[in-house]
Amino acid sequence: PRADAPGARVTLRLPAVRAPDRQPASAQAHRPDPEHPDRALADVLEGIARRDPLARSLEALVATMERQLPGSSCSILLLDHESATLRHAAGARLPAPYRAAIDGLRIGPYAGSCGTAAFHRQEVIVADIATDERWFDYRALALGFGLRSCWSRPILDVDRDVVLGTFAVYHGEPWVPGPAATELVQRLTHVAAVAIGTAALHGRLVESEARFRSTFEAAGLGIALVGPTGTIQDANAALAAMAGRPVTGESFPGLLVDPDAAATGRALGALLARPGDRHLPAAEVRVRRPTGEPVWAAMSGTLIRGPGGEPRHFCIELFDLTERRRVAQARREQAVAQAADRAKSELLAQVSHEVRTPLNAVIGFAQLLAAGALPADRQRAALEHILGAGRHLQQVVNDLLDLTGAEAGRLQLVLESVESADLIAEATRMLAGLAAEHGIALRVDAALGGSLWADRQRVRQILLNLIGNAIKFTPTGGAVDAVCLPDAILVRDNGCGIPADQIALLFTPFHRADYSVEGSGLGLTVSRRLARAMDGDLVLDATSAAGSTFRLTLPAAPVSSRPRSPAAP
Repeated sequence: PRADAPGARVTLRLPAVRAPDRQPASAQAHRPDPEHPDRALADVLEGIARRDPLARSLEALVATMERQLPGSSCSILLLDHESATLRHAAGARLPAPYRAAIDGLRIGPYAGSCGTAAFHRQEVIVADIATDERWFDYRALALGFGLRSCWSRPILDVDRDVVLGTFAVYHGEPWVPGPAATELVQRLTHVAAVAIGTAALHGRLVESEARFRSTFEAAGLGIALVGPTGTIQDANAALAAMAGRPVTGESFPGLLVDPDAAATGRALGALLARPGDRHLPAAEVRVRRPTGEPVWAAMSGTLIRGPGGEPRHFCIELFDLTERRRVAQARREQAVAQAADRAKSELLAQVSHEVRTPLNAVIGFAQLLAAGALPADRQRAALEHILGAGRHLQQVVNDLLDLTGAEAGRLQLVLESVESADLIAEATRMLAGLAAEHGIALRVDAALGGSLWADRQRVRQILLNLIGNAIKFTPTGGAVDAVCLPDAILVRDNGCGIPADQIALLFTPFHRADYSVEGSGLGLTVSRRLARAMDGDLVLDATSAAGSTFRLTLPAAPVSSRPRSPAAP
């Protein structure tokens, strides 16, 4: 119809034909027909490979069917599984009002040809819409637009075997498809399934890529995509901020401080060499920065492999541990401070107990002396008690000074080469009177003694504590052995041993297993602290009903500092 004048204008278009002299007759005979369905399907598949819009591919399929069935109108509807409705996708030759009316058609057993085909997953051929019960609700609509027959075939996903939509062929008169039309529709629905599935897959890939990119860029932890050679192919903003510069194109191990870089390079190489493994061992590494201190980070990663198992790239994540380590350090410092505060309170309570008893004795006997009411012999006894309590107080104070000095690292040590045999000889001479008073034999075996690197005075103090304790806990008639070994000194008694429930408390300040035995309860604690201050140690080596053995270990003296043996005559 013409808007500017009555009547109508008809345009006839015909394909151009090459001149005979430009193309051989044989070539013309074998030139593919652009209207042939095979050629049309090939064009559609090429479009799918080019990622043409889905609507263009589906319209091309509809047009192919319409060319092969003159007088037909075709359409493709897509199934929305959530709402169980069909949505118009292609079919421009159908009247626009009809397309709009069936857009959103709910599938069911009596939902026309397309709705029924999608519901039953089977082909539906309605030769005459006017009489078919499946068109009862839509008959007036179709007949009103001159549609008399409708053949619909479900489009099934080639992999999941689910309905994707329907392919429908309409005619203006009653009609039944023949074998050629059936075969062609089968091919067209298959290609339609490929087009729909490919478009859906591409859409999911695009969405997944968008989600990944959004997560990749917005993530609070550093993420790097690293090639098999160790080169960073891509890095997010968090990693760039952590490193203090853009890092894409750099070597990933090169971001790290040695020896973390070398260890990470070995870990990446080992993962490449293990075909079945995908995960990088978790580790804490230091990220190098252009200025300032390196950043501590927790590193984890995964090796992404291709379909054939070939390594594509590593996805490595770095979580900044700066704040976590700061909080952990603060907690450790807080715990140490609290423990120190508790220890100080406990120590003050124990010290007050240990000091109060002898101090009460000093005050009490001093008051008796001041009153002048004691005879001469009782006065001498009171003075002896005062002197004994004063010596005990002096020992407690000295031990406390040594204990706190060892804990704070303020001990004044004079390290030199000392002979273990000489030290044992000195200690046993000083304690010979106490051993004789208790009827204890002191036995020394210094045959295997050697040179130690230690403070002579502190080692003597430790040995006096150990041998003195051994004498206290050895019954009359027993013996205490002091044995020199090349790497240790052993002090052994033959008392009744240490109860099992007391062993864990041996080196606790002011702890005494037997309060009937004189002492402050600081000797073993101070001795261990002194030994450790000289890079040695003091441990309970063995205990049983036959006695106990303590082992003192100290570093060997350097060869250059040891005294030389006298030359042979």
